[in-house]
This record gives sequence, structure tokens and C-alpha cells, in this order.
Amino acid sequence: MIPELDILLIQLQDGRDNVRIEAVRTLVKYPNKLAKSTLLKNLNDSNSDVRYYSVLALSTLMDSSVSQALIEMVHDSSRLVRLVVLKELGKNPSSAIYESMVDALADIDEDVRSLAADSLSRFPDRFIAQILNEFSSSSWIKRNQIFKTISLMGIRAHDPVRKLLKRDDLHREQYYWLIKLVGEFRLKDQSRILLTFLKSQDDEVLIITLETLGSLGFLEIIPDLIKFLDHPIDRVREACIKALSSHGEYAVSFLMDKLSNESRVIRLSASRTLENIGDMAIAPLLDKFYDRDKEGRFWILDALKKLKVPMVKSIFTSLCNDDDYDIQMLSISALSEFEWDDEILDVLFQLLSNEEWKIRSEAARTLASYKSIPNDYFIQQLQIGDVNIKYWMIKTIEMKQDYTYLPILLEVFNASDWNLKMCASDAIQKFQSKPSEIFLDPLRGIDENIKYWVSRSLIGDLSSVYIEPMLLCLDSTQSGIRENAYSFFEAMGVKSIPYLRQAFTEIRSRVVYTSIADLLAGMKANAFDEVLSLFRSSEKDEVYWGSVIAQKMGVKILPELHSLLESQDWKVRLNALQAIEKIASKDSIPILLELLEDEYFSIRKLAVNCLGQIKDISVSSPLEHLMEVDDIEMRLLVIRALGNICSIESDDLLIHSLRDENWLIQRECLRAMGKIRSDKFLVPLRDYIKIVSENLKEELIENIGYFRNASFEDILSIWLNEEDESLLQKVIIAISALPKFNDYEKLCTLLKHENWSVKKEAIVALGRLRVKYSVKELKQSLQKSDSILRVHIKESLKNILGDETWKNLLAEYVDSSRLEQAEKFFKDAKTFAQNKKWKEVISSLTKAKALSDQIKYLNLQAKAYAELQDYKKAEEIFLIILQKKPGDIRIFSNLAMLHFVQKNYTRVEAIFEKLEAKESLPKEVIQLIEKVRLKIKAK
Repeated sequence: MIPELDILLIQLQDGRDNVRIEAVRTLVKYPNKLAKSTLLKNLNDSNSDVRYYSVLALSTLMDSSVSQALIEMVHDSSRLVRLVVLKELGKNPSSAIYESMVDALADIDEDVRSLAADSLSRFPDRFIAQILNEFSSSSWIKRNQIFKTISLMGIRAHDPVRKLLKRDDLHREQYYWLIKLVGEFRLKDQSRILLTFLKSQDDEVLIITLETLGSLGFLEIIPDLIKFLDHPIDRVREACIKALSSHGEYAVSFLMDKLSNESRVIRLSASRTLENIGDMAIAPLLDKFYDRDKEGRFWILDALKKLKVPMVKSIFTSLCNDDDYDIQMLSISALSEFEWDDEILDVLFQLLSNEEWKIRSEAARTLASYKSIPNDYFIQQLQIGDVNIKYWMIKTIEMKQDYTYLPILLEVFNASDWNLKMCASDAIQKFQSKPSEIFLDPLRGIDENIKYWVSRSLIGDLSSVYIEPMLLCLDSTQSGIRENAYSFFEAMGVKSIPYLRQAFTEIRSRVVYTSIADLLAGMKANAFDEVLSLFRSSEKDEVYWGSVIAQKMGVKILPELHSLLESQDWKVRLNALQAIEKIASKDSIPILLELLEDEYFSIRKLAVNCLGQIKDISVSSPLEHLMEVDDIEMRLLVIRALGNICSIESDDLLIHSLRDENWLIQRECLRAMGKIRSDKFLVPLRDYIKIVSENLKEELIENIGYFRNASFEDILSIWLNEEDESLLQKVIIAISALPKFNDYEKLCTLLKHENWSVKKEAIVALGRLRVKYSVKELKQSLQKSDSILRVHIKESLKNILGDETWKNLLAEYVDSSRLEQAEKFFKDAKTFAQNKKWKEVISSLTKAKALSDQIKYLNLQAKAYAELQDYKKAEEIFLIILQKKPGDIRIFSNLAMLHFVQKNYTRVEAIFEKLEAKESLPKEVIQLIEKVRLKIKAK
């Protein structure tokens, strides 16, 4: 039953959305011209469904008024409304809806854009030129949709595209899309025009031109394309490679010529193009392979490596042992592109023993690329292979990243070879998300060797299950294990902070706490909250370690520590102050000055200490006011702080305090004066010498030394008579600090003091004062003193005599010592000679000759060699003596007897004749000659 129109019209104006929707849907089924005006009003309804069905209802009532209303709805907010509007308008193409359709090409919704393009493609031919002009739009989306529109028009758009492409006044964007359309329509007759665009300076136009020329398959343009193989822009080269690849076997001959080009870029691009051409390039490449030089063969192989055919595989297998390094590396790498077989495995395993490390590494990398090789194969090789094979199996396993290998890698830690264990550890480190079960037991075990390597292997692992075992490793007796555990937490970083903080609440060794403190300090700001929580603890140990960590962190944690000083809990304030004292930054001065008035004495006391450690002179005045209190401990702390600050403004206060009745105050004043060293202190100190008590005498002497003032010479000279050896040492040290000291004779007498320390200080003092009078005594002491004192004596002599004189003296001393030692060895040699121990004679004389080259050493050594019947060496030594003492009759006689023993009678007679030529010979020599000649005749 058809509903009454009046009711529907009333429902169309109802305030309820569902009522209006139902009414308009009824009118879609039963259209009525009388409802047109109401429907036109409903095109502006707030509900998108009402607008959608209104458009459908009006589609059967289409006239100029309805068409105009729909044109205004092309930009409706509802996607469905825009789609139905475009669909209805596209049924009747006309100039009235043209602009709306073009605008819809830039719609935000892809379906709307596609529908608009489809509708425009059905417009009459007279609109094509106008549509092509839209390529000048500033919107890329619209230009892309125009391209789709023209593509849908097919052959109808060929002539307009040809005509427009001939113009030379177009925008670059228009040229770009027109060239793309040439490729889309395969307009081969436009190839010559496209060649002109190869001269374009615009990269995008050049790239689309190359791509289009490639799609046209116009063979004559191959030489023109080849020119762009070395273009400086990567995208242009890629477009050229793609274009040449599309020409297939026709481009191969041109590309082969480019493989021997001088430009590496051209060779690489030609190789990639041949690789893209594929099987059709194999025959030409192989045909030219052996005709090329090394460089040419390399690039042919580079082109072949992606072509997975058996012939190419066999070529690469054979070239894995080529003499040329680059070809060998390329061939090994290329094998990873093929399926493995026994032949390939044999070749790769042989290469694992190659001399070149890079070749071994590339062979291992290729082995790792074969995923289908059973795991047992690599495990077997790791177990039975030699050390080198085991090493590269571990490297291969590392690259494969297969967790089934982890247990076998752990077994390597039981091997004796350190390099294998290091390699296995590095390999395990590279594994991501390792299963923890196999590592926990070794970490907790008692085998220190296994624990070391396992802990090293886990460095970089972020799993929290290892934290407790690693904390135990921090307490290991082996430094390597501790370092590994430290590195583990260091690598874990922020994630480990809560666990490290928790460790302070547990009973652990100081070594562990120290390591944790270093770790937290290294994490700085990330660990601030945990460090501050240590200060809030009621446990003294935790507070202590909080201070240690804060000191390591330095000024960066100061703001957080300052905030703790505002705590109501005085213990928290005290804990924070202990850390601030160690950091000692000027940034803490304002808040420390406030704490000088804190209600707790311990806080005030520590604040004074902190100010003293900061050493800023601006706090001197507030500290001096604290000297008015009666508390001895506070006054001591103030004086110590003023001494640390070295405040000259506090001179009068220290001079006054030196007369304090409390000896502790006096001692602290002396120490502070020694640090400040103001000239104002000289007179008060001389006065204080008269009243100083025995228990402060040592402190006073030490203080006097700090001033280095000659006015104290007289009193120090008197104190040199002290019997107390400890005081005497302090006196000597103080004297050595003076610019000069006249009573040097007293100092020299101390060189013979019984106490070793006193002698040492006297030697040092004489050197510092450069007392030339003491040179003789020091030289004498040099011979008698032990090795340590001799070092001090030499240094003092050097200071007194100067560098040059000292060098001469030292050389004289060294020569004397060498001669003395040489004589000792000579004496030993003579003793050995008496006992006829000739080998020991030679040994002692060799040592003597190394220290001093004397002829008497040579004589005895020659005799020893003669006794051992080593006549050649004995003769050599006699000849050396004759060089030093030419014509020595005694040596000639000994040499003659040496030859006589060897029955070299001719040499004996020659020596005798030489002796008889001399003017006079000793009687015993003449008798020797006659006696030997008689023996020779008798034989």
C-alpha cells in the first residue's frame, strides 16, 4: 500500500531523525514530483542519512534545479553523500558539472576521488584538452587523479597528449605527467620527442623520461640511456638501470662494454643491470669472461652472482680458490645465493683454513647463510675439528643465532684453549633473549673457570633472573668474575637500580657494597631517588653508603640533598650533611649558614665542618662569631675550619686563641697558623716558644717549618741537641725548610747518629740547604750506608754540587765501584787457578772483563784456555794482548810455547827469529829458546 504524500511530507519535517529517514526512504521507492521542493530542502538536513536518501529520491526527478542543488553538495561532509552525488551527476556529463568533478579529484576520500576520475573519463572528447590543463594544479593528489582519468579515456586521449607534448611553454609538472601518459599509452612514435627531455635539468622529469623510454622498448635509444649509468643522482641511475633492464638481451652487448669502463660507478650500474636482465645475459657474460682482465672478470662475476643456474654455481665454486683476492671473496659470497651441496661444503671448509682472515670469515658467513644444513653437522665439526675449525664453527653458530647450539657452546668453556672460550663467550653474548635455565646453575656453581666465562657471556643480557647470581659474583675472590658482574649491571643500566638499592638492605660484603655504590654513582640522575632513600633509612650502614654514592655523584645530586635538609627528622638532616661535607660545593653555603643556628648541636657541628671543607673565605665572619660560645668542641671545629679556609681575616682571632688556657685550642691554633702562614704569626710564635708545653712542642716545631722563616734559625739550632729522636727528626725537617742554616756542623755530626731516620733526615736537609761543607762527609757515608740511604745521599750530593759536577763525581764513583768489583772477580779467578778449576777461572774473568778491561785478566784467561786445550781461543787472547803491548817478549814466549804444544814448529821458529832480532833479550828467554830448539831436534 502506497502511503499518503501529505503524511510523508509532514514526516520529512519531523524533529526526529529516524522518522525523517523512514519517510525519505519511502520516497526513494515511490518518487513523486510534488515532494521535490521538500526533498531539495532536506538536502541541507543535519542528518547525513536524510541527505543521502534525499539525493537518491531526487535522482529520478532530475532537472536543472535538481542538478544545481546536487552540484552544491559535492563538498558535503558525509562521504556517502558525496559518492552518491558524484554518481548521479556523472550520468549526464556537461560543462555545468565539470568544475565540480575536477574539484572532487582532490577529495580526502580515495573512493570519492576514484569515482570522480571515472566520471570525468566519460566526458566528451572536447573536454580532454581542458582536463589535461589541470596538470598545472598545485595539488599532487589532483594531478595524480587527472592522470588516472586520462588513462581511463584510452585511445581517445592519444592525439591530445601528442599535441600538448609538442608545446614548449608548459610547466614542469605538465611535462612530467604528459611523459608518464606516453609510457602508459605506449606511444612509441613519441620516442624522439622524449629524447629531448633527457637534456632536462629537472631530476623528476629526467627520471620519468628514463622510465617511459624503458617501457616503450625503442631499441635505438639504448646508447642514449647508457649515458646515464654514472649520473651523480642515485634515483636517476636507478631509473636508467630499470629502463635498460626492460630492453633485455638487446642491451647486453652495450652493458658488456661498460664492464671494463674506468668509472667504478658505471661498472657497478652495468653489473646491476645485467643482473636484472637475468638468464638472457648468462651466455654473453660467460663468453667474454676469460677474455677480460682481472677487473673485467670481477664485474662479470658481480653480474652473474644473482643468476641461480648450475653453470654459474660451478664457476663460483671453482673460483673460490682463485689467486685474485677480490674474485675469491666475491665467489665465496656468491655461493650463498645457491642451494648447498657436498661440493660447496667441502670448498667452504677448505677455505676455513685459508691464510687470509677475511676469506675465512666470508666462508663462515656463507656457511651460516645455509639454513637447511642440519644442526648436528656443525655440532659434530665443533667436537671433532681442529682448533681452527672449532673457532670458525663457533663463529658460524654465532651468525646462525639458533638457541639449540647454546649447550654445546657452554661445553667449550671446559676446553683448554683460551681463544676458543673467548670466542664462545662472545658468540653467546650476541644471542638475544637467551633461555636462562642453562646459565643459572653454572653461575651458582663452585667452578670458578666456568663461572668466569658464563658471567662474561651474560654481559648485555637484560633479564632480571640473573641479578641475584650476579650479586654473588660481585663477591667472588676472582677479580675477573667481579669485573664481569660489574659490567653486567652496567650494561643493564636503569633496570638494575631497584635491585641494587635492595642489596643494601641485605647482609653482603663490603666489596659488593663498594661495587654497587660505583654502579649507582655512574647512573647519576636515574638513581637519585634510590640514593636519597638511603639517607632516610634508620640503618647506619645504608646512610654511610648513601654518603659514599653521593660523593661519587658530586654536585649533580646537591639539590636533592639540600631538600633533605628541610626534613623534620634531625637524623635525615645529619645524614644529608655528611654527604654534603664530602661533596664540598659552594652551592651549599647559604643553607649551611642557616644550619649554624639549628637546634641540634650535632647539626651545627657538622655544618661548621662542611663550611671548612668548602674553603670559601666569605664564611669566615659567621664562623668567627661561633668562637664566643663556651663549648670547647665547637671552638675547636671553628678554628679547624678557619685553618682550612686559610682566612687572613682571622689572624687576630687565632693569635688570641693561641694564649687560651686549653691546650687542645692551642694545638688547633698552631695547625691553623701552619696552613695560613701569615707574617703576623711570626712574633706571637716566637713568644709562644718560651711557654710551650712539652706535649705541644712537636706540633710547634712542625708549624715553624711551614713558615720557612730564617728568624727561627737560632731556636732550631738549640733544639738540635734534643735527645728525643722523634722531636729531633721534626727539628731537622723544619731546618731543611729554611732558606739557609749556618750551624751546619751540627747537622753533619748527625750523619753518624745511631737512629736511621735521623740520619736520613740529616742527609736530606744537607741536600736541600746545599751545604758544600758536607760533601766530604756525604762521600764517606756513601760507601758505608745501605742502599736506601745511598739513594738519598746521591740526591743530596746532586743538589749541592750541581748537575755537571755530580755527573763527574758519579762517573768516578761508578768507575771505582766497577774496578773494585772487577778485582774481586780476579781474586776469585786466581783462587780457582790455584785449585786448577779452569772453567770457573774463565767464568770469573769474563765477569771481570765486563767491568774492567785489564791485561792481567787476559793473561790468566789465556792460560786457562791453554790448560783446557782450547788453543785457538788462547791464541786469540795472546794476539789481543800484543795489540795492546806490541813486542812484549813475555807474550811472544808464551805464544811460542802454545804453538810448541800444538807441534806447529814452523810457527815456533818464526817467533824465535823475531825475538832474536831484538837488541837484547833476558837471559831466561835465551835459555828457553835453546832448550825448545833442542827438544824440536830430538823429535
